[in-house]
This record gives sequence, C-alpha cells and structure tokens, in this order.
Amino acid sequence: MDFDPIPLETRRLRVTQGSRRLRDHAAVVMADELKRLEQLTAAGVDTDCRTLLRAWITTRRSLRHSLPQPTYRHWIRPLRPVGATDSAMLLTAPDNVRAWVERRYTALIGEALQGTGFDRVEFVAEVAP
Repeated sequence: MDFDPIPLETRRLRVTQGSRRLRDHAAVVMADELKRLEQLTAAGVDTDCRTLLRAWITTRRSLRHSLPQPTYRHWIRPLRPVGATDSAMLLTAPDNVRAWVERRYTALIGEALQGTGFDRVEFVAEVAP
C-alpha cells in the first residue's frame, strides 16, 4: 500500500476551503465513510463493513458514469450506506435528498448494485450522531 504524504487533516482543510483536487475529496469521503461504518459496527449493526463499503464504492462508481456530474454530486454523493438486511443495502441521507432519490433513482441504484452481493436498496432515516 502506498503511503500518502499529505495528512488527512490537511486534505480536510483544503476541501473545506474549496479545493477541487479529486484526491483530497476522495480521501476525506473515504475517511468519513469508514468512520461512519465503524460507528455503526460498534453500535451493533450486523453487517460486514468491508463488504458493505466495497459494494457501495462499486455502486457509486457505476452511478457516477451513468449520471450527469451535477446530478451525481447533488443527489448521489450525500447517500451513505448504514447496513444491510438480507439482500438489501440500507442507505441514508438528509431527509430532502433521501426522499427525492428514493422517488427517482431507486431502480437505477438497484441496477448498479447488481453483482455486489446486494440486489436492491432501501432508504432509512438518518440517525443522529
């Protein structure tokens, strides 16, 4: 594994100051997703975090290529995996985003999930930190 010479705190600061560097954004998003998944695991959510994260990263990559960039950025990027039930991935986001995506993109997300071990998506309300 390659060592990243730039600390996460520096990348996070760059992003909050408007950095458009993809590597900064990717590092911050990945760190935040890993932290959330670890918190859910500690809280007793019964899901293999690595499997869930790997499936979500694959799904987001597929969605990024099938949607216009502004649409992806505004509606898909805020979605977060929070667990799984049977063959469904559970996603959450702020209420307005979650409701809009659930109405318009459930089928597309379900298609993007194919081959990841999940075959459908369900949306759940955000849990306060």
